[in-house]
Amino acid sequence: MANSETLSVLHEKMDKTKTNNNPHRTAVAKVLTFLCSSHPSITFEFKPRLPLSYIDEKLEKLCEEKPLLFFKETACFIPTGGIIWAYFNEKEYPILVAEIKKQGTNDKRMEENKPHQAYGNAIDRIAKDIGVTKLLHVDLPYNSFVCFGHGCDFAEGGPMLDRIAMMNDFMPINKLYVKRENSVLLPVSMFFREKEWSEEEQFKIMLEVAESSLAFIQGLS
Repeated sequence: MANSETLSVLHEKMDKTKTNNNPHRTAVAKVLTFLCSSHPSITFEFKPRLPLSYIDEKLEKLCEEKPLLFFKETACFIPTGGIIWAYFNEKEYPILVAEIKKQGTNDKRMEENKPHQAYGNAIDRIAKDIGVTKLLHVDLPYNSFVCFGHGCDFAEGGPMLDRIAMMNDFMPINKLYVKRENSVLLPVSMFFREKEWSEEEQFKIMLEVAESSLAFIQGLS
């Protein structure tokens, strides 16, 4: 698929999902547009979902004993911002897997004089995302997953940030981890705070993830 067709498909999907009102998905679209114009010799493709069968087939090639996976053939991993792929030397590579989470309503409840509510469960779903993306990149020297999070549950000094760090191999958050440094610690890029991330902030971070991933891919040849 040519880059012009890729952009056309993405914008069509944006229209269908009212993405133009979603800063996260709009930032992903801006990243793809920038990549297509700055790397005309590379073909890019946007996909909103990843069939789990893709992971299954990858593990079958890499593992002597194929893990037993039980899921429907239609089961998919669907990150909020989708996945941008690059086609290089007749192979496809994920260069940006984008996710965003919002958690916490107690700030608004306090304004309405309502009682404090238990913390939300958005970060529990992040653990699943991290697991899938680590397998997606298991045979690559990088990980292109980036997750943004905002909401009062992620206020500075709160317990939720510690839980995020625990999920991320006890590594600091709000830092890029694209390069696979070693085989023991495999952190991913997690950006969490109380204030919502702007479209421009997300665009800059995601573009750096995508460009870094491209550099690693080109180094494989």
